[in-house]
Amino acid sequence: MEHLIIELALNSSITQAGSLLQSTVSGGVGSYTYLWNNFATTPDITISSIGSYWLIIMDSLLCPIDTAYYEVTNLPTYI
Repeated sequence: MEHLIIELALNSSITQAGSLLQSTVSGGVGSYTYLWNNFATTPDITISSIGSYWLIIMDSLLCPIDTAYYEVTNLPTYI
């Protein structure tokens, strides 16, 4: 079985609600299931506060291959 590779980065794309935290996944089997610590189930989330975020990704066999962590220390300022 292949291992999933997860990369998280604070995207430079800004929405009115804050910033986009975006996941990039490769490997595993078939499609992916996402679970963020705010209970979102999408590949990307919009964040509006600093803090710790984590993401569990499972492949189509529902194998939780990896957990990724990201610490947001600042957010863009609106002008």
